[in-house]
Amino acid sequence: FYRSKTFLEVYGTDKDPRDWAKEIIEKLKFFNLTLDDIGWINADTQIFNRPIDRNSKSIASLFADVDDRYSSLLKPADKDRIAGWAVVHNWLSLAPDGQPYHLLTENCVNGIREYSGAYHDDNIVEDISSECSDHFLDQDRYKMRKIKWIDAKLGGVNRPGNKEPDKFTAV
Repeated sequence: FYRSKTFLEVYGTDKDPRDWAKEIIEKLKFFNLTLDDIGWINADTQIFNRPIDRNSKSIASLFADVDDRYSSLLKPADKDRIAGWAVVHNWLSLAPDGQPYHLLTENCVNGIREYSGAYHDDNIVEDISSECSDHFLDQDRYKMRKIKWIDAKLGGVNRPGNKEPDKFTAV
């Protein structure tokens, strides 16, 4: 069966977008990966908006200034929160081997912190409260909305011909 595994996080707000673009490339090198190994990067839709200042570029354009491959990799995420959390719930359910379908490696410290600290909104229980830290959770939601969910309990996995994807996804 398929499993989603987050093994790398690039997290923070203290850098210029070009610096973040470079950091992603550098962190991928640690895993012997390049941007060519990435299938897509789901990004918040706001990074595609140009600032009001006509001479400024969008964050997506600033990433592409560092490496043009970002132009084809960056895709606007589906930001439907309710549907997204339902899909996240599926991915966090247990696979036949007793492990969740979606795993975080121990070096994803912000992801672990946010998952363990998340709680439901008081008024919309299908949503995560906007008062808790949710940047990592949002990127996971964006990623999981993009990946096709196949429930192993329905016999949709481990069929002949199913193979591991040859590209990684990033968000």
